[in-house]
Amino acid sequence: MIIDTLGKFRVVLCLLSLVMVTSCGGKVKIQETGLDAWNQAMDSGHDAVILRRYSVAETNYQEALRIAILRNDARRIGEAGYNLAVVELSGGYPDKALKQINQTEALLSIRSDHSMERELGLVKAAAFYRLGQDQSALKTALPFASARDPVGQHACLVAGLAAFRLGDMTSLEHVSKILAEVKRAPSDMLLADRMELLALQKLRTDAVDALHLAERVADLRRKYGDFRGMERALRLAASAADLAGQGAMAQSLKDQAEQSLKADKEGTPEAGVSEEL
Repeated sequence: MIIDTLGKFRVVLCLLSLVMVTSCGGKVKIQETGLDAWNQAMDSGHDAVILRRYSVAETNYQEALRIAILRNDARRIGEAGYNLAVVELSGGYPDKALKQINQTEALLSIRSDHSMERELGLVKAAAFYRLGQDQSALKTALPFASARDPVGQHACLVAGLAAFRLGDMTSLEHVSKILAEVKRAPSDMLLADRMELLALQKLRTDAVDALHLAERVADLRRKYGDFRGMERALRLAASAADLAGQGAMAQSLKDQAEQSLKADKEGTPEAGVSEEL
C-alpha cells in the first residue's frame, strides 16, 4: 500500500541524515518553515509519484519529513516517513524501504506516537515479502489482517502471498476467509485480491479453475495499471497451465508476464501506481 491502498497514496528516505540536519540549527528553520511548506512538499511528492518520478518524490517527501522533524510534529513525521518508504519500495529498493520504516518507527516511538503502527507495519511486511523474507512478512502482516479497512485487507494479501511461498496453507486459508468477510460490495482490486488468494489455494487441487481465476486477476490488475500485480497473476496462471498440461498456453502466459514486468520497470505514466508486492 500501497499508494492507492490507503486512499491517497501516502507515499520513505534517509531519516538519519534528516535527524542530523535537525540537530544543526533547526530551530531557526522552524520559524521560517510553516505548514504551507509541508503541504506543498507532500502535494509535490504525490504528483511526482503519479508520474512515477520517484527520485523527485523522494526529494519532496524528504523535505516534508525534515520540516515535520523541525516542528516536532509526530503525525506529520509519520505521514512523510511512510510516503518515503513506499517510494523506496516503488523504486525497487525494499531493503532501503525496510530501513526507513524502522527509522520512522523509532522517530515516532520517542514521541510516544503509535497512530500509524498498522500502516508502517503493512509497508514493512511488503518489504519483507519483496526481499524474499517470507516468514518475517507473514509474521508482520498477520496481526494486521482484517476485513475492516484497506490496510487490514491489504495485509491479508501480503500474508497470503507469503504463506503460499512458505507452504503454509492454513494461514493462506485463514486470510482468505477474512477477505471474504468484507460486507460491502467489493472493489475490483479487492475482488482481484480475493481471487488471487483463492487461485493459490486451488493451484494443486484444481489447476484449471486456478488458471481461470488467475487470468481474471491479471485482467483486473491490467485495468488499473498494476503491472507488478498483473505479472504476478500471469506467472500464477502459467504455473496453473503447466499443471493442467497446457504447455503452449503456459509459455504464452510467461511471455506476457515478462512484458508486464518490462512495462512496470519502464514506469509508464498511464500505469498509475502499482501494488508494491
